[in-house]
Amino acid sequence: MHKQSNRLTNLEEYLAVSLLNSIQWASSTLRLALGLRRRAERLRRRRDAGGLAVGPYRQSQPSSFNHVKMGFVMGCAVDMAAGALFGTFSCFRIGMLGQELIGGTGKTMMQGGSTFGTFMAIGMGIQC
Repeated sequence: MHKQSNRLTNLEEYLAVSLLNSIQWASSTLRLALGLRRRAERLRRRRDAGGLAVGPYRQSQPSSFNHVKMGFVMGCAVDMAAGALFGTFSCFRIGMLGQELIGGTGKTMMQGGSTFGTFMAIGMGIQC
């Protein structure tokens, strides 16, 4: 009787391991099939967009010129804000008031913004 139950335990263990291996194989095959399906869908969307990369909601990606333009605008905005602070303090330091203060601060903002905007545009152009 003990031999019979031992044999049954071995058979049950073998069947359990076989079932587990089958489930693992099926899940890996399913993951592979889903991955290939997603890749085919991405390629189909790219082909439908005329070779351009598209996002998940079929919007097109910005062009290289738009990237460069965005870099210039970001650089201008950042350095114009910094130029407002630094320009105001430097104008106060040398004793400017009124119209001179506004002109000196504006000049500092425009110089700094255009310089940093140019460098940001170059950086964005390199990144594209």
